Amino acid sequence: MVSKLKTAKMNCKIFEKQIILFIEKELLEKDTMLFSEHLKSCKQCSEKFQFVSENFSIDNNVPEINPYFYKKLLQRIENEEKLGGSKKVALTYQLLNTGIITLIISIAVVIGVLLGYNNSLFNKSNDDTRISSMNAFAGEFAVTDESENFPN
Repeated sequence: MVSKLKTAKMNCKIFEKQIILFIEKELLEKDTMLFSEHLKSCKQCSEKFQFVSENFSIDNNVPEINPYFYKKLLQRIENEEKLGGSKKVALTYQLLNTGIITLIISIAVVIGVLLGYNNSLFNKSNDDTRISSMNAFAGEFAVTDESENFPN
């Protein structure tokens, strides 16, 4: 129990501070008597008390809770945690698959670029050989000035 009164008389300020304590039955017996006396004698405090008790009172008509409610609630929470764990595994698996596929595609692109670069180097070295071969071949069929072969 709480006692905040130091004098044998209660004033309105103390009364206002103790309305909730009185409603919740947290005041000592002596303070409860002083509170009740002030409630009877002061019209303003009586109105405040009535307003507070009507609008902010604790509902004592709380429905009875099923005794198995807590057990069922714990089971439901555990089931959700288990499902949450499997969801995490599925998400990890999906991310891993995506990562592996991305890695494979990246490796394939790098290999393709390297092969293309090597092929262009190979073609460059062969280009000189091809050009000289083509010149030699073309030399065999070289056309001379036609005016020499045909009389005017």
